[in-house]
Amino acid sequence: MPGNRITRSAAVVPIVRGDATVLLDVGGGYRIALDAFGSRVWALLDDAPTLPVLIERLRDGGARPEQLAEDVMRLLARWKEHGVIAWR
Repeated sequence: MPGNRITRSAAVVPIVRGDATVLLDVGGGYRIALDAFGSRVWALLDDAPTLPVLIERLRDGGARPEQLAEDVMRLLARWKEHGVIAWR
């Protein structure tokens, strides 16, 4: 990864309705519907956290830290592939 901070793409607009979040890429025209976990991760990217900070914010005592880290990395890898986030 080029950097250690996770930043949102300026071309992606979140549409939030109740518990549902959809990410709309205004340049590419595609949409990504987020589940509750994805919505929570997206909401925590406001200040471009590092991965360890993001994982710490997501810890709620129920998930094993290793499993949480794997889940977050898998999600971020998909988002990176689609240009939703970048590592700075």
